[in-house]
Amino acid sequence: SENKLGFVIADVSGKGITAAFIMAELKGIFESLSNIMETPKEILVKANEILHRTLDRKNFVSAAYGVIDLKAETLSISRAGHCPVLLIRNNSVQNIRPSGIGLGLNFTDHFVNTLDEIRINLEEDDLIVLYTDGITEAKNISLDDFGNKEFEKILLENCDKPVDAISKQVKKEVTLFAQNISQH
Repeated sequence: SENKLGFVIADVSGKGITAAFIMAELKGIFESLSNIMETPKEILVKANEILHRTLDRKNFVSAAYGVIDLKAETLSISRAGHCPVLLIRNNSVQNIRPSGIGLGLNFTDHFVNTLDEIRINLEEDDLIVLYTDGITEAKNISLDDFGNKEFEKILLENCDKPVDAISKQVKKEVTLFAQNISQH
């Protein structure tokens, strides 16, 4: 709506054409649901119900869905098995990890009962970071992970810059770390 901004990040298990089709379907599901539902938890619950018709046992989706209320200056967020959402505030990193299992892993009340929604009061200059494990699990030649600590260090060192500059710096550092090693 005029005063609210919804956002989603998701990651389909597996690779290739099947994962691409699932992601395309998921994009449509979230676009449709965001027009008729308000809360992140409701949207993730309904998305899980819809995916029951198309996902097989081999596939699942991790996702985080949030709504920023510009008028109330709040962030409401639910997470279905995805990486935590990071909140950079006052030179520290907070991992926002509401509980929840991935979409497609369970289609009973267990999914609903394990899915939490939290609300955070936002402050001036807060930075909200969404990412997939492709960042933190990038491998170098020794098969070491890039890791959360290095990722958070880059975010803290660059949090006063525009978001495009932060994104470019993260990509640069991950690329230098991986040294052209093929990633899974």
